[in-house]
Amino acid sequence: MKTRWFVVGIVGLALAAAAAPGKRYAARISVQGDLEKDRDSSKTESAKSNSSSKTETQYYDLKVTVANTGKYDGTFDLEWYFFKRPLDAKGKKGDPVLCEKDKTSLTLGGMQRTEHLITSGSLSWTESKSSKSSSGKNSNSSAKKSISGAVYGGYVLLLRADGEIVAKNASDRKFLSDEWIAMLQAPVKKTVASNTAKKRKPRKKKK
Repeated sequence: MKTRWFVVGIVGLALAAAAAPGKRYAARISVQGDLEKDRDSSKTESAKSNSSSKTETQYYDLKVTVANTGKYDGTFDLEWYFFKRPLDAKGKKGDPVLCEKDKTSLTLGGMQRTEHLITSGSLSWTESKSSKSSSGKNSNSSAKKSISGAVYGGYVLLLRADGEIVAKNASDRKFLSDEWIAMLQAPVKKTVASNTAKKRKPRKKKK
């Protein structure tokens, strides 16, 4: 009889273990900080011409708080994506383009939180103005203005557990739509996009 109850007990434990639900993670992301801007300007004047330029450099400086609001300990992947908007010669902004992405792993106990600082790379744009004038019978004047560079267009933060998104945050709600999130589903590598062109190999001299 004792053996029978022992076997029944083992079977009961096995069934209970098989029926136990898998871990479900719950988490939250909050962000403090904003887009930082630094400006520099210069001006040159002469009797017949004037020129000036101003440059603005932008970068994100964010303090991200990740909270594990569930009861289970877990390892989370915090991913961040930054978008830029190229400027044309008249200063019109183009569509957002992914320009930087990265990630880090965070291990949190149940109902615990941590802070992570994120500083993006820098983007800059320049506005140049010049004017010329001449005197005499055929006096005239001309002025030119041009803009080049790019500005930041926003960011997206994703938090994953076991590959599934459990929390997300963004500078604009539109980036949280399924359409935008789908664009970010490719595996994230710990690399930062660079605008630096690849160096060309030197040409061989003709004999």
